Amino acid sequence: MDLNTIRNLDNDIVTISAFNKGQAGRIFDEVEHDGHKVVFKNNKRKAIILSPALYDALIEMLSDQLLSEEAERRMSAAGGEEVTLSEMMQKSGMTDKDLEGWEDVEID
Repeated sequence: MDLNTIRNLDNDIVTISAFNKGQAGRIFDEVEHDGHKVVFKNNKRKAIILSPALYDALIEMLSDQLLSEEAERRMSAAGGEEVTLSEMMQKSGMTDKDLEGWEDVEID
């Protein structure tokens, strides 16, 4: 998903009266195709409906941002000093044997 998609969430507007007129099935089909709809009542936004794919993408973006901010905070608190895994293990008294049986962690 790109930034323009996020900025243009208001482009696909549906009124609450459309739901009241039995058009929910059509609206949800459009959400599945378009990714989102903005629901208005009395000319005010009342809800935003997201497809599961768009919701998941937004949550992943937020999670990535929060992880990045946490990494920056930790680096700042450490004075910018980088520590290798070997150094960290040595400082904590861990050995390779302590890590046996643990699954590898994949980092994107």
